[in-house]
Amino acid sequence: MRKALKNFKGQALVRPDVRREYEGLKEEFEILDEILKARAEAGFTGLDHYGPSG
Repeated sequence: MRKALKNFKGQALVRPDVRREYEGLKEEFEILDEILKARAEAGFTGLDHYGPSG
């Protein structure tokens, strides 16, 4: 994660309402991480969705 994003995240999570919402999404973030890891291991990229250009 880039430093600027880490700083923003750290500052945002100081707010109780933001932290509560973020933590409420923890399971979804974990699922997304697993999907992205599996795609990377299989050699897929975001470009796979678009097919040949032109």
